[in-house]
Amino acid sequence: MSKFLVLGGAGEEGSVFSRDLVNSGVNEIVLADYNVAQAEKLAKELNKIGNTKVSAIKADANKPDELIKIFKEQNSDVICNFVGPYYRFGPPVAEAAIKAGIPYVDINDDYEPTLEILNNLNDKAKEAKIPVFTGCGVSPGWTNMMSKLGSTKLDQTDKISIDWLWPALAGGGLGVIEHIYHMLSGKCLQYLDGEYKKVSSGTEKTRVTSTDGKFDGYVYYVGHGEPATLPRYIDGVKEVINKGGLLPSEATELYFKFIEAGLNDTDPIAIDEQMVSLTDVTVALMERKLKNSEVAKDENGYFKVTVTGKKDNKEKTLIYEIAEPGTHMTSWTASIIAQMIAKGKITETGTNAPEVLNVEQIESVLKGLEDRGLTTKRSE
Repeated sequence: MSKFLVLGGAGEEGSVFSRDLVNSGVNEIVLADYNVAQAEKLAKELNKIGNTKVSAIKADANKPDELIKIFKEQNSDVICNFVGPYYRFGPPVAEAAIKAGIPYVDINDDYEPTLEILNNLNDKAKEAKIPVFTGCGVSPGWTNMMSKLGSTKLDQTDKISIDWLWPALAGGGLGVIEHIYHMLSGKCLQYLDGEYKKVSSGTEKTRVTSTDGKFDGYVYYVGHGEPATLPRYIDGVKEVINKGGLLPSEATELYFKFIEAGLNDTDPIAIDEQMVSLTDVTVALMERKLKNSEVAKDENGYFKVTVTGKKDNKEKTLIYEIAEPGTHMTSWTASIIAQMIAKGKITETGTNAPEVLNVEQIESVLKGLEDRGLTTKRSE
């Protein structure tokens, strides 16, 4: 028997994740969502396409004590958290899962909650004797595992660069907009010269082109989880950086202008006695500005991991790339890891990032993605 509780299961990524669980033949799924009507609608749909029992319940990620009660009552094999932004909902939900004694997986992509989960909840997770995995999407997630895989092929790993390009209108909901604002604002964590450093987000503009030439755009320092975790698992690495940007590149520049104008404030404002969400304003402005841009509406994102170091005393560079629909890359990676935990194929207790996995486990994840039609291009 295998049972999964999917918090935020009615959202875009949660629904893709849940559909993959059904296609994988798991026994039971509980869609726990604040929008219970939408969750019930999805459950009804999923119950028609397989033998998995799918149900829906209401859950409010703003109320950790209620979550603990729900988690204990449902007693699933794994809790999967798809409620963002994770700088708000990552650590509280992870801690609720630990208190309920249930293994946990999320797709957290902010470095602050990543460090909070790894540093503050590790002992609690070990005491509960459960695995807690954060950052199990595509970036972080796939990027971390490719970094680890590349490092095992070198005698010495010196530098890891993660670059990504994301279609500006690819969807993902308001949580994605808040995340973009968050990672492009203020300071972000990078690992430079063998130590953690805070640098200004949105700086060090660099042009990135995929090896096949299909993706081309500008990337900047952003606040993502990889620089926070990879130095913990890869000995001797001197530099780990993460740069990202939107497609078309003018979309990233628009975000910088919106930040200057204060549109990244999460508090609504009153206009003609009506409360207006600045996040909604951002979406409307982006859609108006980019309405004729096909690349902005493309569903495929692009991710590149470059691992540089030495092999047999010679400089060597390894490159890993993936370019597929963003929700699939994110949700399917998390689904594979969650199912491996449920099957006892991942047993590491405590809080971890996915690069804790060994080569055999990483290759199993990649095989699962390939079986679903997502191919990693390797230049080794």
